[in-house]
Amino acid sequence: MPEPVFQASNSALTAAMRSRMTGVSWHQGCPVTLGDLRLLRLSYWGFDHAVHQGELIVNTSAATSMITAFRLLFEARFPIRQMRVVDDFGGDDERSMLADNTYAACTRSLRPTHPEIPS
Repeated sequence: MPEPVFQASNSALTAAMRSRMTGVSWHQGCPVTLGDLRLLRLSYWGFDHAVHQGELIVNTSAATSMITAFRLLFEARFPIRQMRVVDDFGGDDERSMLADNTYAACTRSLRPTHPEIPS
Protein backbone atom coordinates (compact mmCIF):
# COMPACT_ATOMS: atom_id res chain seq x y z
CA MET A 1 0.00 0.00 0.00
CA PRO A 2 1.48 3.39 -0.95
CA GLU A 3 2.41 5.92 1.73
CA PRO A 4 -0.17 8.72 2.17
CA VAL A 5 0.82 11.98 0.49
CA PHE A 6 0.39 15.45 1.96
CA GLN A 7 -2.19 17.49 0.07
CA ALA A 8 -2.85 21.21 0.39
CA SER A 9 -4.95 23.79 -1.39
CA ASN A 10 -5.06 27.55 -0.98
CA SER A 11 -8.15 29.42 -2.16
CA ALA A 12 -9.99 32.69 -1.75
CA LEU A 13 -12.97 32.64 0.59
CA THR A 14 -16.21 31.84 -1.20
CA ALA A 15 -19.21 34.13 -0.81
CA ALA A 16 -20.82 31.44 1.36
CA MET A 17 -17.77 31.28 3.68
CA ARG A 18 -17.61 35.08 3.94
CA SER A 19 -21.29 35.16 4.87
CA ARG A 20 -20.83 32.36 7.40
CA MET A 21 -17.89 34.15 9.06
CA THR A 22 -19.38 37.67 9.20
CA GLY A 23 -20.53 38.47 12.72
CA VAL A 24 -19.13 35.16 13.99
CA SER A 25 -15.36 34.80 13.57
CA TRP A 26 -14.94 38.03 11.60
CA HIS A 27 -16.43 41.41 12.54
CA GLN A 28 -16.55 44.87 11.04
CA GLY A 29 -13.50 46.79 12.21
CA CYS A 30 -11.20 43.76 12.10
CA PRO A 31 -7.81 44.97 10.84
CA VAL A 32 -7.74 42.06 8.36
CA THR A 33 -10.36 42.23 5.62
CA LEU A 34 -12.18 39.15 4.38
CA GLY A 35 -10.35 39.68 1.09
CA ASP A 36 -7.05 39.28 2.96
CA LEU A 37 -7.99 35.80 4.20
CA ARG A 38 -7.49 32.43 2.50
CA LEU A 39 -8.99 29.00 3.06
CA LEU A 40 -6.39 26.26 3.36
CA ARG A 41 -7.40 22.62 3.04
CA LEU A 42 -4.64 20.44 4.50
CA SER A 43 -3.84 16.79 5.14
CA TYR A 44 -3.00 15.84 8.71
CA TRP A 45 -2.46 12.74 10.80
CA GLY A 46 -5.11 12.14 13.43
CA PHE A 47 -4.67 10.49 16.81
CA ASP A 48 -6.30 7.46 15.16
CA HIS A 49 -3.16 7.13 12.94
CA ALA A 50 -5.26 7.89 9.84
CA VAL A 51 -4.91 10.78 7.40
CA HIS A 52 -7.65 13.42 7.50
CA GLN A 53 -8.38 16.65 5.64
CA GLY A 54 -8.83 19.84 7.62
CA GLU A 55 -9.55 23.50 6.99
CA LEU A 56 -7.84 26.65 8.26
CA ILE A 57 -8.62 30.29 7.55
CA VAL A 58 -5.36 32.28 7.48
CA ASN A 59 -4.04 35.67 6.48
CA THR A 60 -2.98 35.67 2.82
CA SER A 61 0.54 36.71 3.85
CA ALA A 62 0.90 33.57 6.01
CA ALA A 63 -0.67 31.00 3.67
CA THR A 64 2.52 29.67 2.05
CA SER A 65 4.36 29.45 5.39
CA MET A 66 1.41 27.66 6.98
CA ILE A 67 1.32 25.08 4.19
CA THR A 68 5.06 24.50 4.65
CA ALA A 69 4.66 24.12 8.43
CA PHE A 70 1.78 21.66 8.11
CA ARG A 71 3.69 19.70 5.45
CA LEU A 72 6.52 19.27 7.99
CA LEU A 73 4.04 18.22 10.70
CA PHE A 74 2.50 15.70 8.29
CA GLU A 75 5.91 14.27 7.35
CA ALA A 76 6.73 13.90 11.07
CA ARG A 77 3.32 12.23 11.60
CA PHE A 78 2.56 14.76 14.31
CA PRO A 79 -1.00 13.98 15.47
CA ILE A 80 -3.73 16.62 15.34
CA ARG A 81 -7.09 15.98 17.00
CA GLN A 82 -9.08 17.98 14.45
CA MET A 83 -8.69 20.97 12.14
CA ARG A 84 -11.94 22.88 11.63
CA VAL A 85 -12.71 26.54 11.08
CA VAL A 86 -13.64 28.25 14.34
CA ASP A 87 -17.08 29.03 12.89
CA ASP A 88 -17.93 25.36 13.52
CA PHE A 89 -17.75 26.40 17.19
CA GLY A 90 -19.82 29.57 16.84
CA GLY A 91 -16.60 31.62 16.56
CA ASP A 92 -15.95 30.82 20.23
CA ASP A 93 -12.24 30.41 21.02
CA GLU A 94 -12.97 28.66 24.31
CA ARG A 95 -15.24 26.02 22.74
CA SER A 96 -12.73 25.43 19.95
CA MET A 97 -9.82 25.06 22.37
CA LEU A 98 -11.78 22.74 24.68
CA ALA A 99 -12.41 20.50 21.64
CA ASP A 100 -8.63 20.43 20.98
CA ASN A 101 -9.29 22.02 17.60
CA THR A 102 -6.47 23.40 15.47
CA TYR A 103 -7.58 26.68 13.89
CA ALA A 104 -6.17 30.06 12.95
CA ALA A 105 -8.12 33.24 12.08
CA CYS A 106 -10.68 34.55 14.53
CA THR A 107 -11.37 38.19 15.43
CA ARG A 108 -10.74 38.54 19.14
CA SER A 109 -11.55 41.19 21.70
CA LEU A 110 -8.56 42.90 23.27
CA ARG A 111 -10.24 42.55 26.65
CA PRO A 112 -9.66 39.30 28.53
CA THR A 113 -12.78 37.17 28.90
CA HIS A 114 -11.48 35.55 32.07
CA PRO A 115 -11.22 37.62 35.29
CA GLU A 116 -8.01 35.80 36.33
CA ILE A 117 -6.20 37.22 33.29
CA PRO A 118 -5.09 40.82 33.93
CA SER A 119 -5.79 43.49 31.30
